[in-house]
Amino acid sequence: MTALRYRMGPVATRSAGGLNNSVRSIRAIYETDPAVYAAMLPRPLTPVARPEIFVQFAHVAMHVTPERTVEIGALTMGVVCDYEGQRGAYCFHMAMEGESVVTSGRERFGEPKKIATTSFEKNGNHVRATCSRHGITYCTIEGEIGAENANPRQFEEYIYCYKGLIDIQDPTKFDGDVYLTQLDWQRNYTTRADMTGTITLAES
Repeated sequence: MTALRYRMGPVATRSAGGLNNSVRSIRAIYETDPAVYAAMLPRPLTPVARPEIFVQFAHVAMHVTPERTVEIGALTMGVVCDYEGQRGAYCFHMAMEGESVVTSGRERFGEPKKIATTSFEKNGNHVRATCSRHGITYCTIEGEIGAENANPRQFEEYIYCYKGLIDIQDPTKFDGDVYLTQLDWQRNYTTRADMTGTITLAES
């Protein structure tokens, strides 16, 4: 019988580089079925008391140089969890526009990125964000923005990913060690508002 083992590999800290981005985002956290939650969370990440899913749409303006700005849309989905007592989210899906931003995070940090088409529309207080792949719109968040919160949030959050390569001959195995990576995302929101709306998930 094959034994599933976990071992601590080398602990290393890497910088993602000097990113200078302006971000507009919609963030939602919702409670899901406990059985679904348990099935989605891989070890050694541990569950939290409330089985929650994290969903965020973002429109990102990457200021590459003072003269050049690249704009992309992104969808991030994760399972809220703990790792060694630190609250974060296991990222099981990232979809975004552009090959370069997909390969950079996927190959370096193990982010589960895929190329997709996103939209992020704001008309007055009404916001609608969508994500599509292969012509199928499988995630939509839509709703009304409420009053602006007088206390914008500055905080650091942690996203967990797994980085590994599938074995050449046996797709049930890996071609070497699999690494658990931790992304430290520093958030510095200048404005924040509550939103009332819906999340629509479709078969992909």
